[in-house]
Parts: sequence; structure tokens; C-alpha cells
Amino acid sequence: SPLLAPLAALDRNAIVGVTLTHWWALSPADATTDVVLATGDGDPLLLAASIGDAGGGVAYSTTSMDGQWNDWQTQGGSFVPLVNQVVYQLAMGRRLLYDRHYLKPGDTVVWTGPSEPVIQSASIQDPSSVAHLVQPQFTSDDRYLITWTYTSRPGLYELTFKPDSVPQPVFYSVAVDTSQLDPGMVSQEQIDDLIAAGYIRKQLLSPQIPSALGNAPLDTPLWPFLAGLVLLMLLVEALWCVKFAFDQRRSRADDNVIPKAA
Repeated sequence: SPLLAPLAALDRNAIVGVTLTHWWALSPADATTDVVLATGDGDPLLLAASIGDAGGGVAYSTTSMDGQWNDWQTQGGSFVPLVNQVVYQLAMGRRLLYDRHYLKPGDTVVWTGPSEPVIQSASIQDPSSVAHLVQPQFTSDDRYLITWTYTSRPGLYELTFKPDSVPQPVFYSVAVDTSQLDPGMVSQEQIDDLIAAGYIRKQLLSPQIPSALGNAPLDTPLWPFLAGLVLLMLLVEALWCVKFAFDQRRSRADDNVIPKAA
């Protein structure tokens, strides 16, 4: 299924490590409905089907996406890329054949349209719901052209226009960079590049770690000084209390003295 394309490329189980407690017992209505994910017993968890002849589609999830019926969000490393992929596929539709609506991070959003009706303004809303104004331009064949390159954040981008007579909204989906899902270790070439750029001072091999730690400058512990300061404060407070009590006793003794008669 195209919904699993990014994860299938990494040859991993999309729901490994996930504990499911509840799901709706559904069965595919006919052969046009695909079971994308299923439990070990074959109960569908995610289904997909095509609608109409213009590239429409629908996806069904039989378990919740908010963590009430599973721990997919916290235990499944596939949750975010799979949800994004479902949104991407639903957003593309028939435009997948002739328009660039399925993008990788950093790809350019491109939209073209006829010069009528006249576009008063256009804006793109990014996945964080921030709207950015874009300026339509005219091409040599008298058509509108909009390009926008700030697509580093994976998610759904929505292009809207004024007036409403312009067909809208237009959706663009930016996929998760599959390199971010690669669990491989940093290569030696990458380490050399980091050292050359000054981000890493030196690479230490396992036998060198003890000597490096032994030669490292030791920080001066502050707790003996703090403990001594606390004891000094307690001693000063105790002496002050003794002095205060002695002064109080002497004051009472002076008050009790009866002057002798002349």
C-alpha cells in the first residue's frame, strides 16, 4: 500500500511494539478496499479504498488515534510518519498524475492556473497553521504561477485564494525525510566532517576513554565550603541567642533592685 511506502522502504513493521486494547471489528466491504494494517489475528486496523474515478480516496482507522485504545503514539515509532502519509495520500488525489502535490522537505510548492478569474490575493497555511502571503506571477503563456520554497516542516500545506471563485483550497503534502527514520550509526565520513567543521574536537576510541577521563580537569567541590558556612551561621546564631538571654536576665535583675533609703 502507498500508505506504508516510507516505512516499507526501511523494511520495518509499522506497529511493532504497540499494545492495542480496543478496536472496531470491521471487514472490507469488497475487493476494492485494502487492509493496510491488521492485528496478528487478521482484524483490520487501517483500511483504504478509492472513491470515484477522479483519484479520490478514503482511509478508515478501527482504533483510536488519541491514545485511548492503544499506546501507538508513545511506543510506535511509525505513528507520525504513517499519519502524515495517510494525509498526504488523501490530499493528492488525481493531481498526483500531473501536479507536484506530493513533496519532500525542501521541495518547491508549484501552482498554475488560468488568468481568469483575477486573483486578488493568495496565501499558504503551513502545518503549524501559520498563513503566508504569496504573490502570483504571470507566465509567458498568460497563466498564473505561484511558487513557494519554505517546506522544511513535514505536514499538510493549504493554498487558498481571494476571491472564492478561484477553485480552492489546494493541498500539498510534505513527507517526512526518510533519512530521519534511519537508525544507523554515524559513519566515519560524517565524523570526519564534524571534526573538520569544528563541531567535534577529537574522536576517542574505547581504550582511550579512561585516560582521557583521568586527565580531565576536576571541578572544585563546593559542598565543604557550603557546609562550613552553614555551621558558622549556626554558631553565630547560637552565640547571639546566648548573648540575648544574658542581656534579658541582667535587665530583669536590674529591675528587681530596690534603692536604699537615705
